[in-house]
Amino acid sequence: MSETKPEFAERSPTAAPVRSALENVRRPRGLYIVPPLAILGGAILAVHHLRVFDQALTSETDPTSFSPAYLYNALGESLLALTAIVGGLTLFFGAKMGWWLTALYFPWAWARAVAVPLSMSAGTFTSEDWAIAAIRTLFLSILFLYLFRQTVLRFTGLDWLPRAWTGVALAASGCAAAYLLDPFAGPFSFSNDVPPWP
Repeated sequence: MSETKPEFAERSPTAAPVRSALENVRRPRGLYIVPPLAILGGAILAVHHLRVFDQALTSETDPTSFSPAYLYNALGESLLALTAIVGGLTLFFGAKMGWWLTALYFPWAWARAVAVPLSMSAGTFTSEDWAIAAIRTLFLSILFLYLFRQTVLRFTGLDWLPRAWTGVALAASGCAAAYLLDPFAGPFSFSNDVPPWP
């Protein structure tokens, strides 16, 4: 049986009278899948960077282990992982903050998947790498669009949002975050002599 969540407040300041606390909203089935996927993506990213960081600590021959580009990349990836994990956990319980964080995470990760091959040196990425980036982009885009289904917005108490404008704003914000925190192509870019992207 689908889980339900009581509505205790109106959806927006301009909404009609406060809805009854006895009114329930069914949890969309997709919210049993999307939040865990976001958590998994963030966890994989976090574990990867912990391993890279540990290798850098023990490296005596790699002069770029703690270069500015490396540290700047680690900052961006850590923020991305944190956004995914916190967003997924709170979205699972229907929190508004969880919806916003997860909806920011997907375009951010999408932009990163596109930026990686674009920002690396020519010839570094093969056709197979481009194919993987395309598949990741498509998958993340589908998950992002799912968050704008009316049933999902109603469950999280955000069904008053203008979906088109909100989607454009979040997609632009995710791309901007990926650009600003890109150590290769962003405004604070460094040299390419750093450990490769994960």
